[in-house]
Amino acid sequence: MAFDEYLKTKYEKNWQCVEMLREHQPRHFDVAASRLYYAIFLLIKSNMVANGKDERKPESSKMSADASTKAHKLALQYITDLNKMEGKQLRDLRDLRNIADYEPKPVTREEFERNFKTWDKWRKAFLATHRSA
Repeated sequence: MAFDEYLKTKYEKNWQCVEMLREHQPRHFDVAASRLYYAIFLLIKSNMVANGKDERKPESSKMSADASTKAHKLALQYITDLNKMEGKQLRDLRDLRNIADYEPKPVTREEFERNFKTWDKWRKAFLATHRSA
């Protein structure tokens, strides 16, 4: 099992929200960007929690299901260790989520769409790669 099923379900719900917002609420880019970040974060965490049950996996690829304090930092480090460019992209997505949630400046359609395309492609590859790992 390469994913914790409870966290994977949360990822799936967040991803569905992203797709619904994108299709039916095309001006809600702040909310969509926030859900996009959390969907990707939950997918990564789901994989890391499953890795925690595999003694063969390196410690840097593991996280407990109840991890909260450093969970985002651990997820970022895990992805950066796998691929530095993807780590930078995740950091950029986290920054976009911070703008979406906390800044008066709105997330633009272009910012959201660029990130959606990047992370839609990434999540499909990540799911395929880690499904049977």
